[in-house]
Amino acid sequence: MLASPLRRCNLTTKRLPSDFLIRLSTSSLKSENGVERVYLLPDGLLHPKYRPRVSGHGGYVLCWKDALKELAHTRAYKRIHSTAIAHSLLSDQVGHQLRTRAIQELELLVEGFSYFRRFCFTSLQLWPSLVHRLTRSEWLKFRRKGIIPLDDPNIVAIIVLPKVPKPNPDDSGLPDMPASSDTLIADTGANITNRPIASLHPLLPSGSGHPDSQGAPRLVPVYNGVSLFPSRDQRLAFRILLQKQFSTENSIRRIEQSFRTEPVDSVQPPSQTSKFSDAFVLRSSSLDSRAVPDITSLAVACWRIRLWEGEGWGRHGEEEPISHWIENAASRHQLRSGLRRVRHPQWGTQISR
Repeated sequence: MLASPLRRCNLTTKRLPSDFLIRLSTSSLKSENGVERVYLLPDGLLHPKYRPRVSGHGGYVLCWKDALKELAHTRAYKRIHSTAIAHSLLSDQVGHQLRTRAIQELELLVEGFSYFRRFCFTSLQLWPSLVHRLTRSEWLKFRRKGIIPLDDPNIVAIIVLPKVPKPNPDDSGLPDMPASSDTLIADTGANITNRPIASLHPLLPSGSGHPDSQGAPRLVPVYNGVSLFPSRDQRLAFRILLQKQFSTENSIRRIEQSFRTEPVDSVQPPSQTSKFSDAFVLRSSSLDSRAVPDITSLAVACWRIRLWEGEGWGRHGEEEPISHWIENAASRHQLRSGLRRVRHPQWGTQISR
């Protein structure tokens, strides 16, 4: 993100890397009366494969919805076009396109991995593992200590994305309702909007039991999938793609295992505590090849959503707020009660146990 081209923000007049900014351009539309009006629209947020960037004059603003609202309030966007109009749904449009970009990046990653599998087959030791899942025992360790129980330096991010519930059937005698109950919460309640998009957690260094034994550990963002994608449809599409990539990599390992003579650990968890959780681990490939799909674009797209929601703009060295993933007394009490899904008193249902 820091290597992206520098652009000037129209609100702060500061030069920043373009990945920390939102590009805005104008588009002329005619009303029913034939009056032509110029509207301010986001530009370049979607992947160029699906929608190319509009050529012509444009401007930039911080990738932060509060900054966009301030831009509309101060009318600083008039520097882009003197007669431009900022419509009332501009902030919602930008947020939707940022989340759509993350889905597009994951879709291209899955597609690129399928081509790599078809034309560049290698052995299991050299095969890139891009999507992994924490086991339930690993997730419990993370919940208790707040430390990611992995020593893999290639880990880029972790996305906790529970299964999306099926939509409720429409009743003929009742008024129209949202597609599902979680959609209703996302649209009308502060349950989701108050949850942080992500929190930073340290990795466990290799050969050590404590993260501080070898200096400052590298922090990895752990995303809350429900806050990352409040829309049920987007959340469902993202989880389907993640599960597809994970299943593809597992099938490759099964094929490779069938040709081995020495015993190899099975990719299927043998015990109840080793079953896979809803935490998906994104890893960068260790192969130095242009043919291998890269996870960086997806990581940048997810981080831009976090910036858009106002997180990650703190000063360097400023302490992060206490993560909601770490268990407290209430969640541990419910775990001992035998609940299948632990419900945090403030953040709601997070993950199956």
